[in-house]
Amino acid sequence: MKERTCIVCRKKGDRSSFFRIGRDKDGGLFIGSGGRGAYICRSESCLSQALKKPRIGYYLKTKQDAELECRLISALLERLGADDAPAGRPKMPE
Repeated sequence: MKERTCIVCRKKGDRSSFFRIGRDKDGGLFIGSGGRGAYICRSESCLSQALKKPRIGYYLKTKQDAELECRLISALLERLGADDAPAGRPKMPE
């Protein structure tokens, strides 16, 4: 099984231990599989640090700005509440 690495703390683990933030060919961001991706631990501290520093933008090769951060927080909070839902590829809120 392939290990994933958190872009913040560098902790390694299996896919279920992380959120995967992806970018599709059109530049759209989403939580789930497909496209260029970065993994972040499901801990509050890693999520917070990923938003404070431009790590997400760096790894996804896009500009990290306030709009991206707001959309990411909304999508992650939505995902946290829906952990029992089937895995999919929901687009991040506009």
